[in-house]
Amino acid sequence: MNVKFKHLLILACTVAAFSCRGNENAAVVQGHTCRYDGTGVFLLDYTDNNGKHRDTIQVDKDGNFRHTVDCSEPVKAFLYLKYLGTDMVNIPVYLTPGADLAVNLDGETKVVDFYGTKKERYVVTPTFKGKTANESNYLNLPYKVYDYSKDNGIPFTYKEFREKVSEYQQYLKGLLKSCCKPFVDERMPEIEDMQQQQLFMYGYGALRLGYKLTDDADFMSSLTSIDIEDTTNCNVRSSLSDLFVRMNLQLYPELYKGDKEIVRYMKYLKEKIDNPVVRERLSDFAIQSMVQSCCTDGVGEAFEIYRDLSGSSEIFKSNEKVYNGIKNIMPGMQAPDFLVEDVSGNSFHFKDIVGKGRAVYVDFWATWCSPCCAEIPYMEKLAGKFKDNKEIVLISISVDNDREKWEEKVKADNPSWPQYIISPKGEKEFDSIYNINGIPRFMLIDKNGCFIDNNTIRPSFDGSEDFLKKLIK
Repeated sequence: MNVKFKHLLILACTVAAFSCRGNENAAVVQGHTCRYDGTGVFLLDYTDNNGKHRDTIQVDKDGNFRHTVDCSEPVKAFLYLKYLGTDMVNIPVYLTPGADLAVNLDGETKVVDFYGTKKERYVVTPTFKGKTANESNYLNLPYKVYDYSKDNGIPFTYKEFREKVSEYQQYLKGLLKSCCKPFVDERMPEIEDMQQQQLFMYGYGALRLGYKLTDDADFMSSLTSIDIEDTTNCNVRSSLSDLFVRMNLQLYPELYKGDKEIVRYMKYLKEKIDNPVVRERLSDFAIQSMVQSCCTDGVGEAFEIYRDLSGSSEIFKSNEKVYNGIKNIMPGMQAPDFLVEDVSGNSFHFKDIVGKGRAVYVDFWATWCSPCCAEIPYMEKLAGKFKDNKEIVLISISVDNDREKWEEKVKADNPSWPQYIISPKGEKEFDSIYNINGIPRFMLIDKNGCFIDNNTIRPSFDGSEDFLKKLIK
């Protein structure tokens, strides 16, 4: 055992023995964290019967910490290393009344895949000791990724794949033998359902490899065993019923051939499912996901079918409100106006920037958005390729609330293409019309100021230059 860690464990357990004696619900999490220099914050996030909690953990100059949580029930919490800046991470831990969990957080810089690019990141590795160490180790297991093909590239049959999943299920059940009963009761259903959930992961993986799933009797038998009319299978957005529908549309591409994907989905619900509750729930979630992302590809036709499938639910009313907004940014619609400002503080109407005889490629971003900032080098490269092109111009519009940080970022990067920020006078109008729920977001507007695509290709994607050239012809 690391000498420092051993010393911390003994010290913290001694202190905890006295401090927790009067509170049987107290749980202690203590130990050592890496790379803490006194700036930023180290947090503990958890939710119990009293709601959501976010505690600030005090850390000394050597990176040691000790924090007490008043918990009357077992809780899954997260150590939030926000002080690491863009490398900040969440480490899940399991706490129970009276437990003392010792945590050692170590790390090293590694080259990892970051939004399609290789980047150096500081990767944190936790080690645990104490009453709930086994549970915490379980929570930190890496996500299991299955192979869908053998070493020779031939896809596994579904029977062979099930055997691989079964092996992993037995491994997880073995780990749970050393965990407390509440934790086992919570996790065991996930393990038992793994075969059914992995059915769809296998299906999509096998299809990508060119495997004809409809000829695999084991797969088709497992798929058809799902009761699509059972309302308990569609209680959440990522439900078995939803996965069932999407898989069948993949297996039978001739169904509603030529229609947009969302239209095919809605037609399937209308024609293949009898239970009105199932139709309503699935259509609510499908349209909600589409309108919240401002995706408009086929949404008009799909929404008319949706009126028949739902029409009266509270989610429908919310979706309709958003839909009525995004109708204004569908392909072919004139780009709605809003106010922006440049770095010098000059105000401009968006309608005076677009529709001036050249297509406009718009980047909506923010300084606090890591994926946005990751696109900047690619945007610079793309701007260089189009600098002499008379058909298109590139611009960036920040949605930052902190103008000073935006100005600092623009000054530091010194981009070669025009930079704007949403004007405080235009924020409300912009938010209500454009309804952007995620960034980075790229839009393409034609030379007349009408939308070509309101959610188009990112600069970092392969072939982005050629893709844009084809769209603006």
